[in-house]
Amino acid sequence: MLSLKSTMNKVFIFSLLSILLLSTIKLTAQPRKVFTSTKNAKANELYEKSYNYMLSKDYGNAELLLIKATKHDSNYVDAYMRLSSIYYRQKKIELEQMMYEKVIQIEPNYPYVYFNYGAVLMRGRNYEKAIAQFKIFQNFDDVSGKFYKKSITNQRICNFRDSCIKNPIPFNPVNVGDAVNTNLNEYWPCLTADYETFYFTRMLENKAVKNPMYRYNEDIYVSKFIDNKWSLAVPLPGNINTPNMNEGAISISPDGKFLLYTICSEDYNIVYGACDIFISEFKNGQWQKGVNIGEPINTELKETQPSISFDGKTIYFSSTRKGGYGELDIWKSLKQEDGSWGTPINLGPNVNSKVSEEAPFIHPDDKTLYYSTKGGLGMGQGDIFMSRKSDNGIWGKGINLGYPINTEDSEFSLFVSSFGNIAFFASRRDTNNESLDLYSFDMPEHLRPDPVSYLKGIIYDKYSKENLEAVYTLIDIESGETVYQSSSDAKTGSYLTAIPADRNYVINVSRKGYMFYSDYLPIKGSKSSAFKKDVPLNPIKVGEKIVLNNIFFEFDKSTIKAESEVELAILIQFMKDYADLKIEIGGHTDSKGADDYNLNLSKERAKAVYSYLVEKGIDENRLSYKGYGETEPIESNNTDEGRAKNRRTEFKITGV
Repeated sequence: MLSLKSTMNKVFIFSLLSILLLSTIKLTAQPRKVFTSTKNAKANELYEKSYNYMLSKDYGNAELLLIKATKHDSNYVDAYMRLSSIYYRQKKIELEQMMYEKVIQIEPNYPYVYFNYGAVLMRGRNYEKAIAQFKIFQNFDDVSGKFYKKSITNQRICNFRDSCIKNPIPFNPVNVGDAVNTNLNEYWPCLTADYETFYFTRMLENKAVKNPMYRYNEDIYVSKFIDNKWSLAVPLPGNINTPNMNEGAISISPDGKFLLYTICSEDYNIVYGACDIFISEFKNGQWQKGVNIGEPINTELKETQPSISFDGKTIYFSSTRKGGYGELDIWKSLKQEDGSWGTPINLGPNVNSKVSEEAPFIHPDDKTLYYSTKGGLGMGQGDIFMSRKSDNGIWGKGINLGYPINTEDSEFSLFVSSFGNIAFFASRRDTNNESLDLYSFDMPEHLRPDPVSYLKGIIYDKYSKENLEAVYTLIDIESGETVYQSSSDAKTGSYLTAIPADRNYVINVSRKGYMFYSDYLPIKGSKSSAFKKDVPLNPIKVGEKIVLNNIFFEFDKSTIKAESEVELAILIQFMKDYADLKIEIGGHTDSKGADDYNLNLSKERAKAVYSYLVEKGIDENRLSYKGYGETEPIESNNTDEGRAKNRRTEFKITGV
């Protein structure tokens, strides 16, 4: 094709830039001189007058003058190009297309108009035709290398979007409802593991404040799931929300005990940099005043949008700190043995790119990360991606969630429930006032994380029924690894924890002055997604006894199984903590078999536990053992479940 005249080239590059750049960039930043292509004096006069209206963003009057100019000269290319710029700003895609088609009809040898035409066809989802325009643009001799590369990228994007739209994923977004959504903006959803408490950010407007920079204030709101619906959302009780600062970009730990959020402020007595991450603890029935999480997570730059792992040991966040790949990158910080946070680690190039990665959400499965980015092939201004962590800790290449979860608009602030089947996000779809609302949808199977169960209940004194603050620990019964540890609320006695569903666990509860409590949680392979267990604690006194639920024997033998070691380790530590305590190990059976046989088996099993404790260093003078056979059932022997509970090992306090 013929190369373009230099003067006309400047005109089209000017038009191209005015369309590609954000509409907030003013025309005053462009050179005043324009290049006209008309000999009609009246048309030129109208074109010149339209410039001042463009400067003041009075696009209506500018449009009228330019349309009149084209009536005086129907081949006035510059007027059509300026009209295309107006229609771009007004999002009038069809009219913008018509302007480029008119220019191409008048003068087909201007390359940049093909680039612009391809761009608007992309926005109108006419991908095949858009690709054709980019290919025409690439055939010109003297086009800018930057725009040539951009046209190649746009072709790939067109192919990707066309494929996504032709192969949509199942998607059924449902508005969360009027109890949560208003005519204001609601976003950043997060829920506790039991799906009962819903936290989110709402942008409030104070119309009395004239300066738009200070008119809006973000606060955290909360709603409860009661009678299968969300209650009317209220400002988060406690000392977190403020009238003059933004509290947003929130993350709740699955147990509901820790709330992480972002504050952006110019007050460096509050923040280290532009935005910092804060943390608040739910204690004694209320949220405590948030504190800056400090270095090394927060810096003089920007740290925002935190997400905390289910065990509270890792915080993921976005930051502009040095050492990244682009603008905002996603980083993680690991909790140290002393409770401090370690030096942040970049998640690497499979997740981060030259542009911004934002809104990280780490699912309680601890291996699936969702985030938003403009990098990679996408549907629009920012798409939601997911990455899975391999067994060696490396994050996999980001996967676009697809259409229509992602659209031409910006999608962000995704949250996925513990079970992995329901997701929440903020969107402007189907709203009359164009504000952001919160939606839920069924997450497609192939995009789901690993399912996570949860355990919740109340810890209390067995006799007084008083709610207790106690430490509870989740232990992998095979490896002996402590998976999670926290404490129940001092006021309510309540506890809640997410549980990865690929293992079996021991739950251990302890409090000073009380006997410990333990139970077996057969999560692996279970169809249940929720476990409720209220825990009564027995005070330490002579005659008190508890069942050791996690001591297992070979069938019909007194050989202790390896998975019993977790429970035995807990018992040994208990005996060390209370060095003056004396206990009896009691063995029990169900009613199957002869009485003498059962009595002897129970005695041998009690003796096996006794011998194990002595071998591990517990003074034999503090221990005794006894077999009870089938004489003290705690359940009926008429059912399999009852008989299983009757086959047990107990310990009883015989002296303090």
